Amino acid sequence: MRAANGVIIGTPVHWFTMSSHAKNLLDYLTILEVRGFELENTVVGCIATCDEDGGQKTALDILGALNHMGAVLPPYASVFVNTAMARKSEARWMEKDVQLLGSNVARMAKLVRSEHPPLGLSVYGLIACTKLLSSPSLACTPVPVPPLA
Repeated sequence: MRAANGVIIGTPVHWFTMSSHAKNLLDYLTILEVRGFELENTVVGCIATCDEDGGQKTALDILGALNHMGAVLPPYASVFVNTAMARKSEARWMEKDVQLLGSNVARMAKLVRSEHPPLGLSVYGLIACTKLLSSPSLACTPVPVPPLA
């Protein structure tokens, strides 16, 4: 994550809070704060998926910790998707919010990079600890984002 200009973290909601995997990730990232706020100027967003409630709270809990570690939050950095309601939401706003999050993280990363030039680093999106719809396993895969114009 230190090499990324932008990161999106995703987690399922378990009992109105983040998964244990997402909590472990935050706990391990604490070392980056202790070593001198190494996440400073890394743009972060969060997607929380839920079947009922707790999505917004979960995303805010994650972003609060990362912001305290020095990460930058773009507008609309906190997104939740209620899997039971996403396609029923007015004007499909949940689906639009997911796209907006990705766009805002990339745009904010570009702005931060122009103020603090990177050391030849690429922008990466990281979907961490996201429950796959087709299986109960977890995906923690770095995903390259196309270069910004």
